Amino acid sequence: APLRRRQAVRALTALLFTGGGAWLAAEQTPWREWTADHRTGTGERRRIVLDDGTALVLNSGSAVDIRYGAAERRIRLIAGEVLVTSAKDAAARPLLVETADGEARALGTVFSVRRLPEASLLAVFEGAVALRPRQAAGDTRVLQAGEATRFTATGVDAPHALETGSAAWTEGLIVARGMRLADFLAELSRHAAQPIRCDPAIAGLRISGTYPLADIDKVLDTLSATLSLEIQTVTRFWGLRATEVLLVPRSSTARAPQR
Repeated sequence: APLRRRQAVRALTALLFTGGGAWLAAEQTPWREWTADHRTGTGERRRIVLDDGTALVLNSGSAVDIRYGAAERRIRLIAGEVLVTSAKDAAARPLLVETADGEARALGTVFSVRRLPEASLLAVFEGAVALRPRQAAGDTRVLQAGEATRFTATGVDAPHALETGSAAWTEGLIVARGMRLADFLAELSRHAAQPIRCDPAIAGLRISGTYPLADIDKVLDTLSATLSLEIQTVTRFWGLRATEVLLVPRSSTARAPQR
């Protein structure tokens, strides 16, 4: 029954989204995440080994479809982030990871692809990857191990050095090396039940260290003790439902809003 429901939703999606922008429009609907071949919930990570031996690790809140055919091996990243360890194929089919912004072709490699609201990110850990934007087929770039970049459907940014600990999430960790507090909390929020942010006055504080994603409360307690911050919980329905976690300077006397 669940399989039949998923097939029915896919068929309905195909009927609703037709025409030149079909793939892009359909991929941006929540239905694509719900009906994906493999997906993870918030705070969940999963390792999957495909039929050809290629290994995937899905980050928190991620979804992929697998489309293996006679001519190619295609992985569609619908949401979130995936780490790919490519395997050699007996039929020499290329391995492609596709997002709404373009596709990355593995050249015997380990790499990750992440979807953002307005772009995608590529990081290469081993080997090399050929990257091609969706609307700029002639703008193919090859990234080598230790390089990362941001790309959209119309172009690719200049590659930059891979940041230390970029794949630490696969081990359930988040690594910061002088990271802004606001950016650190944005990453932490990907694994939390509620969004986590900070007062703009302390957004620029720098964070370093290795933190466990399995115990976010402990991470917040560590930050509050180290940086002299206070943890506030934003609630709704007269305090019955927590909707957001806010870090503020400890000297602040402001109370968390309730709605």
